[in-house]
Amino acid sequence: MPDPIIRFDRRELEACLPDEGDYSAFVCSVCKRTAASGNTTIQVVYEVTGVAPEWDRVSEYFVVSCPNQRALAISQRRLFSLCQACGLSPAVGEEINLRHLVGLGIEIRLGHEVYEQRKRLRVLRHRSRS
Repeated sequence: MPDPIIRFDRRELEACLPDEGDYSAFVCSVCKRTAASGNTTIQVVYEVTGVAPEWDRVSEYFVVSCPNQRALAISQRRLFSLCQACGLSPAVGEEINLRHLVGLGIEIRLGHEVYEQRKRLRVLRHRSRS
């Protein structure tokens, strides 16, 4: 029996990317991760509605420990935006179990970015559902 051989065309795969814009989504999972750089991050996975199945999961990473104070500030601001979009209003210093976000619905704005020479989806903004 011959070996199964397949050839992929990256341009064809990337042409299937959903358009940039606003989409309804649900938070599927929230997990603590360690980046290759050793920084602690939080990975949030969204299930995006109204897109092809190969693109219906989008990950967003929030840095929670690293020596770069600017990166931490940006990450904190984006994480706060996500919490607000999910209906939470955390006070300064208040602890929040981010796993409580799982199952909540929000609107996200998706954009395209190139990472390691590949086009992929990126979460640009969070909003509560109208």
